[in-house]
Order: sequence, then structure tokens, then C-alpha cells
Amino acid sequence: MDSLNVTADMRNLFNVFEGSNNIISLKMSELSQRGFTDLGDAMFIEQSVLLNETVNGQKHISIRASNSDELVILFDGIRINRMSDPLMDLGMFSENSLSGLELVKGPHEKGLSSSGTINLIPKLTYQNSFLFNQKFGTYNYGDYHILGSLGHKEIAINSGFGQRRSSQIYSGASFPEIHNYQDNIFVNMGFRSSENFEYKFLGSNVNKTFKNNRSGDSLSNHNQNAIIKMIYSNKTSIKMVLYGLHQTTKGFEKNDLILKDKNEKNSSLGFELEKHLKNATFRLINETSFPEVKWVINDLVVGLDREIYNFTGSFELNHQKSKKDIYLKDIKFLFSKNYVSDIYDISPIFNFQPGSWNLTNSLLTASIINDQADKQSLFYANIGNAFRVPSISEFILNQTNNLIPEGGIIHPEKKTTFELGYKLDHLNSKTNNSYSMTWSYFRYQYIDKIKKIQFSGSPFKYPINIGNTNLSGFDSRLNFKPKLKWISYTSNFSYYFFSDPLAFQLQPDKMIRNIITIQSKWIDLNLIHRSESSRQITTVSNIGTLKTNFLDPITNFDLTITSNLTFKTLRLSTNFSVRNINNMTQELEGVSLYDRRYLLKFMVSI
Repeated sequence: MDSLNVTADMRNLFNVFEGSNNIISLKMSELSQRGFTDLGDAMFIEQSVLLNETVNGQKHISIRASNSDELVILFDGIRINRMSDPLMDLGMFSENSLSGLELVKGPHEKGLSSSGTINLIPKLTYQNSFLFNQKFGTYNYGDYHILGSLGHKEIAINSGFGQRRSSQIYSGASFPEIHNYQDNIFVNMGFRSSENFEYKFLGSNVNKTFKNNRSGDSLSNHNQNAIIKMIYSNKTSIKMVLYGLHQTTKGFEKNDLILKDKNEKNSSLGFELEKHLKNATFRLINETSFPEVKWVINDLVVGLDREIYNFTGSFELNHQKSKKDIYLKDIKFLFSKNYVSDIYDISPIFNFQPGSWNLTNSLLTASIINDQADKQSLFYANIGNAFRVPSISEFILNQTNNLIPEGGIIHPEKKTTFELGYKLDHLNSKTNNSYSMTWSYFRYQYIDKIKKIQFSGSPFKYPINIGNTNLSGFDSRLNFKPKLKWISYTSNFSYYFFSDPLAFQLQPDKMIRNIITIQSKWIDLNLIHRSESSRQITTVSNIGTLKTNFLDPITNFDLTITSNLTFKTLRLSTNFSVRNINNMTQELEGVSLYDRRYLLKFMVSI
């Protein structure tokens, strides 16, 4: 089965088939053959998720029509978006530093309030290797990365560096006026002292700058991340994880409304324990984080220190494989206490309202399995309640602006979730064809939902609570591999229903991704069809006037052609891709969207 093969190649946090969620696992080595520019681009092309690119060039994924702020981003199972703004730019991660990623739709034990989670799996190979790739594209796009690995069965050092530049164009312009530059370096080290112990050090350094020549807006960010992790695993009974995380961000942001210098850091400590009993599994997760923010907004100093204590416990009853085809697989109850406390610096200008919240979250899941010789299917259901505390940036921006005075002081939103899903893996041993399918229905009910109103022509947003609303819909994914091994087909389809469309910014109610893959000895070809319904976003001018902007429905086609040559241990790869072949261009705030783009990629690996 495909899910089992992926698990064998990567160190997955989530089991694709067994989990009570819509879970998708992607291998970076396969995605890189399809000519994407970064991780955001890869997920947008492959999955029915929404990619929003801000005016300053940052890319954020939205899952199940929810706010991108809800998204939980994990790096090797450790949450890394606890700084002032959880909208972490996915373009800052190099695909060469990763072996794969996991996409989880819906809540789970590491993201109870989230509508989705992305787990980035760092590349840590206990062997020697070398890789170089170079990309060239439309509007002076350029990207290169170099990766080297040294190691054997007990110790590994993986390191790499690279640079990227990209541009955007205004509608009607003859040359690009929006420019992004990025350089990054990463180091992943591992040590195995025995079969049961592994120690990891994962570090990265990313510099990103942005400049809009037409508006005069600019942005600069310097991000550093360091993780130390110890893993003890006894496969038959117990698993224990200890980790420490340290992050820093420095930079500035300039536009017509704001000049902001920022200096931020975060330190997190975590402990995880998983104990297997005869017919049960007991888990404890304890995480403590201390993000600190110091901003200078238009020469006014704004500071906030936050303390986050999160304790999660779960108890799962497991049933052994039965002689019957259909049987109850597991029932799991999860309980979480989340304590958040904010301490503001005293300000002579702003009358900040200090916050302290002691919140209780819960989740109940159950699954039934049908296990046959050539087919395995799983029915699952989960229901829960969770609170999302507004991020530090949401609190500060809400209380330092009064363009929409009726918004009031922002406070946590509550979400009640329900999901029902079905998974199927089938392999016909006679015809040797296979297919897999995932389908899920969900319903989210929000109380005091948080909405961000975009300031016109600026990346700046104003967050407010807009009241009660709900969202429901379904996701489906089908993968079919016929007897003819040179062709395969994958389809992703999502459809959502909104009680109030204005509460869900830039969210289409329908998304479709169809991928036809043709493989031969020398050339791989991928033809991708993407379709999205119309979208809308509320913007506010600098005098407080609200305006609703619309994007028309789109239907686009992408094409990638890859050629691979292998000489003993040396592999040469060339990739050519075309995005938006039919060139259905639109514009948002004057910036051209969905225009045709070309990308050429060369890769050498040993």
C-alpha cells in the first residue's frame, strides 16, 4: 500500500491510513520532479488547499476555508509558529532541507483548535550524498541550492545553503515592480547511541527582503530557529521525547500606514510520553512556550511577553485484529488544558487590556475497520470543542488602531467540530492495479469568530471578532494506478458551505485538482488541472471605508516535463514547467494573478 511505503521512507508523525483525520503524506523527492518553486506552490498544485500570497510576497496556506492563522506548523513534530504572527511564510523553507511533509485536515492532539496542520519532516540521512539544483523562471526568477550529507549508521550531518529571487508584475505593466530576495542555510545533525536512543540538532537561518518599487513598501526579516531533540523508543512498550526550541526574528516593515521595527524571540520546552499497554495507549504532551515581542510602531514602543502552558492527555482503547472482517478498531478520548497569560509593557499612548485565559479543550474519536486480503477500509468519526487565543500580533494590531471602532477588544474564539470520514486502500493481486480513496465530511461552528480586514494596498490587517458563524463541507481524494504502470491519476475535490461568506476571507467554496502522471524510461509528464470558484475579501481604506473585492472563478492548466539520467551513483535531472497555460489573468490591488509563467530546473545528485 502507498501509505506504508511512504512511512518506510520518511519519519512520519501521522499514519496516513490509521489516523482519524484526512491525512496526506508527500515525499519531497517526488514533488521536486514537478517543478514547483517552494512548499506553498507544491501544496497548492497538489492538494485542494488555498494559497494566499500577500502584497509583500509571503505565502500562506488555508485549509478547509479557515483563517490561515488557525494553521499549526510543525517541524519534526514541534510547533514553530508561536511567534507574534502564526502566519509563517512557507516560502522560507527550502525543499532540499526536507524529506517530505504531512498535511492533516481537521483537529488532532497537536492542533485541537486548528482546521489543519503541516508537519515538515527534516532531511536527516545517515549516509553520504550531494545535491545541487538551479532554477530559472519568468520575471527574472532565480533559485539555487546546494546540499551535502555525511554519515553512517550512527551519526549524520546534513547541511545546505541557497538563494532565491522572485518578482510580481502589476496588471498592464511591461516589467515587474515587486521583488523578493531570500537566502537560507540549514544544518541537521543526528546521533544514534543505540537502537533505542536518537539525538537531533536542527538549525536554520533565513534572510528575506521585499521591495515594491511602485508603492515604496518594503520589508526585511531575519529568522533563526534551533531545535535540540532527544528520542527514546522501545517499539513494544514506550516512547519518550524531550525537546527545546529557540527562535528569533528581527526586521522591519514599511508602508503608507505603518513603519514597524520588530525584535522577537521564543523559547519552548516540551515533553512527550507514549505508553503502550495490552489493549490501550496512553499519551502525555506537555509544552511550555515564552514568546517575547518588542515592536516600534511609528516611533512608539510596543512590547508584550506571553506565557503559554499546554498540557494534553489522551487514552486510547485498541482492539486487536479480529477474525471478523469488520470490527471496532479504537476509541480515543483527548483532554487538554491551555493556559495563556500576557504581560504588556506600560505605554503612555495605548491603554492595553492585559489578558489571561485558562481554557479547556477536548476531542473524542472512534474508528471501525474492514480488513480483507486485498482491501482495507476505515470509517472514523471525531467530535470536539476547542478555543483559539488570538495571536500576539492580532492583540496588538486590534488595540493600536481605531479605523473600525465598533470592533471592540478582541478575545478568543470557540470552535465546535464534527467530522465523519472514510478511507480505502485496494490492491488487485490478479490485475495488479490499485486505488486509494479518502472522503470526509465536517462541520465547524464558531462563537466569536476572528476575522481580519485587509487595509487597501497594504499587507496590514485589522482583526476583530465578528460573532457566530458556521462552516461545513467535504474533502475527497482519489488515486488510481491501472495495470499499465506508466500512467496514474489523482483527483482532489473540496466543497464548502458558509453561513456568512464575508466571514471567510478569500475563500472559494469549490476547489478541484486533477493530475495525470505519465512515466517512461526517460521522461515523466504531469498534466494538472486546477479549478476554483469565486472569492471575496473585505478591505478598508485609510479613512475607514469598507469595500468588498471579488475574484472571478478560475480554471487553469499546468504542465511539467521531467527527464532523468542515471550513471552509476550520479543522477542528472532536468525539469520544465508551465503554470497557468490558458493565462486567465486577474488582479487584486492592481497586482497580476494567474498569469502564465515558465520554470526551468536542473539538478545533480550523488
